Order: sequence, then C-alpha cells, then structure tokens
Amino acid sequence: RVKAVFEYCEKDLRPIFRSYAAADQVAGLADASKLDTLNLNELTFMMKEAKLFDENLTILKLRSIFAEANQGAEEEGTDDDDNEMIYEEFLPALAMICDAKIPESWRGNEPFEYTLHAWLQLNFIPTYRKLLKEKARGTAKKTL
Repeated sequence: RVKAVFEYCEKDLRPIFRSYAAADQVAGLADASKLDTLNLNELTFMMKEAKLFDENLTILKLRSIFAEANQGAEEEGTDDDDNEMIYEEFLPALAMICDAKIPESWRGNEPFEYTLHAWLQLNFIPTYRKLLKEKARGTAKKTL
C-alpha cells in the first residue's frame, strides 16, 4: 500500500528528486553521470532547505536512513553505489523520514500508508513545490 501512495504521488515526487539530485551539477561539483542520483549531502541540503530537521529527524538519523535505503537496494541488486541514491532508493528513504517525523505513538493507530499519504500531500509536496517555484523565480530574475 505504501508503494501505491508513492505511485500516486510520483508526478510530484520525481521532479523534486531530480531538482535536488542535480544540486551538485548546478554547483559545478559533480559529473553528468550523477544527475539522476542523490548523495547524502544533497539529501541533507534538501531536508535543511525545507526545515524538516527537528527532535525526531536529526542529521544523524538522516545518515542512518540514507545508509539503510542504500543497503536495501544493494541487497535487492537494484543499485551498488553506497554514496548515491537513485529514485527507487529515495522512496523508501522518504517513508523512513516520514516515520521518523511522525512516530507511531502520534498516529492514532492509523495504518502507516495513511500517515505517509497525508504527510506527503499536506506537508512535503507543498513545501517543495513552493521551494522549487521560488528557485525558478530566482533563476529567472538573475538571467533577465
């Protein structure tokens, strides 16, 4: 059911992922082969920019989530780069981030997929839509 939530939100989540996966390229730090992957620094920047760090989601917790998502994909044979996360690894990481942000004790016995869907629709996606629009506006102003 969590997969279904991500499939439903893919049209919003994929552009968010791509935008932050390209962060190193924008800064001139990465090669073109890394445009479709997210490294820990990019993921950390992504969380900081949206002000998602709190007592439940710390930088240390995010590092653990990044490593766990990467390890899971490696075990499944879908990715072998421990330093980079593909979109398919980003989704389980996003679920773990939601789980950290909204602990089970706060969910009122709701299934996790309800919590995930609500968090994505009410918090995560609107926050990043706004951030990406602001970035696009900022870039447009600089080029004029």
